[in-house]
Amino acid sequence: MAGRFAKHAGVRMTFTSTSTSSTAGKGCATLFFSVFALVGLVFTAFIVNASFEIARTYFWDRTDCTIEASSVRKSGDSFDLDVRYSYRVQGRSFTGTRFRGGMSPSMDAGDAERARDRYAPGTGAVCYVDPSVPQESILERGSLWLLLIILFPLIFVAIGVGGIIGIWRAKPAGAKAISEKHRSGVSAALGLRLFGLVFMLVGGGLLYVMLIRPTLKEATATKWPTVPCEITSSGLGSHRGSKGSTTYSVEIRYLYEFRGKEYTGSRYSFDTGSSSSREWRSKVVAQHPPGRKTVCFVNPEDPYEAVLSTAASSDRWFGLIPAVFLIVGLFVFFKAPAMGAAKRGTGTAANTAVPAPLRGSTGGPVELKPSVARMAGCITMLIIALFWNGIVWTILLNMGRGETFGRIFLSIFALIGVGLIGAVVYQFLALFNPRPVLTANSTAIPLGGTLEVQWRFTGNVRRLRRLCISLDGREEATCRRGTTTTTDRIVFANLTVAETTDRGAMAGGNARLTIPAELMHTFTAPNNKIVWTLRVAGDIPKWPDVSAEFPISVLPREPHSHSTMETSAQS
Repeated sequence: MAGRFAKHAGVRMTFTSTSTSSTAGKGCATLFFSVFALVGLVFTAFIVNASFEIARTYFWDRTDCTIEASSVRKSGDSFDLDVRYSYRVQGRSFTGTRFRGGMSPSMDAGDAERARDRYAPGTGAVCYVDPSVPQESILERGSLWLLLIILFPLIFVAIGVGGIIGIWRAKPAGAKAISEKHRSGVSAALGLRLFGLVFMLVGGGLLYVMLIRPTLKEATATKWPTVPCEITSSGLGSHRGSKGSTTYSVEIRYLYEFRGKEYTGSRYSFDTGSSSSREWRSKVVAQHPPGRKTVCFVNPEDPYEAVLSTAASSDRWFGLIPAVFLIVGLFVFFKAPAMGAAKRGTGTAANTAVPAPLRGSTGGPVELKPSVARMAGCITMLIIALFWNGIVWTILLNMGRGETFGRIFLSIFALIGVGLIGAVVYQFLALFNPRPVLTANSTAIPLGGTLEVQWRFTGNVRRLRRLCISLDGREEATCRRGTTTTTDRIVFANLTVAETTDRGAMAGGNARLTIPAELMHTFTAPNNKIVWTLRVAGDIPKWPDVSAEFPISVLPREPHSHSTMETSAQS
């Protein structure tokens, strides 16, 4: 059986980098950061254009005008103000119909009625006229606060572009010494805080809009006075998406009187959006047919604001999803200084002292444990895929009609979700591979000592076409590059234990290996490690290959050790 192996194959020692920033890894990371950059650029362009439209109206001339007509018009889920006003410029009469300029927030029935009463027919007002094109005018200018929103997408651009530059400008790891200093402490902490800030802004903003704000409004509305009201119309709004999905909304209008004046309300509850949840909305519509008399809650400080229900709907709990982003952002933001300090410590006290190596059992034989259980890896990937796709598809399916841009944007994340599902399938198929079982004379072998390994497989080992068992020594150095944390892995020793294509030898055997005394023993520091593993690689045609690592400790060498290697096998 020994003849089936290279009897004195020798020691193969390599100093090639297997950095996580390999070409494939760089490609995946580039795709990830490209999403950030692309989304940021698109939103930046959109906001810049909208901001320009608003800003230019501040250079228009203030002109007196007279309101000729104004009425409220329902437009989808919101309301608009149809208005007509007349004004004179340079002795010529003009008529305007634009209410607001630039990107304006949507209005509910109360907002629209408030504007209608403010611009009642026959009243005087001030409009803004383009001096170069007098036919162009508006009644209200947009807010310049929109300019500050541009900071938000610019953070995405900075992360995306900075990440891509950091990935491709990173120098190859090469055979770096453990004592090499990583001069990235300050930039690492700053980059981490910037990254955490994005998650905090996104998570906090969405959490406020989807959960906190409606909850606070409900708590306040319970103290508002209740007044009689009459339902004038009610129906279930149906919105067909571009992908065939349908979302629903409660479309209701009611009349109420407060302090001698009649108002129109359109808000059922503070969960105003549309979603795929049809059941509770159908019940609401059925319970509020036209002509029904009920009561509503009216804001005494703003009688245009009213609501029929102060109870939370089942959709409210979707608002907890952004809390995940907020928690991640907070964790990264406040951990950044410590992580940056750790980077600054690399190459100083952290590496001048040699910590005690990892110790294992010195009395054998002992069955080795794999570094990652196959089932654990599959479950972890499944949880990640479910979490990612759950968030993305929940948002996609709850989008209303006319949100084409949002769907295009989320489709990028949906594609990533498809890739995660593919990874789950790959991990699941790998569960049915033959499982290697390794036994060693010890889990802690000194440099110059002899490692005795026995192997066998559970499962259909005949599927294997080639088996290679090696003892690998690698250095792991963690450093900060741009906005990413990179772990460079340098394989400095690759010692072949067994390599064969014979099915009998692959089923089970043993080998002996004397570890060269001049190599580096197991080492652990905050930012650097020397790790030794027994690696089992088995090729299976048209199927996920067998790949497993079994950690082992290599102790400092003993006196008078030498470097030889012997291998033998038995079936």
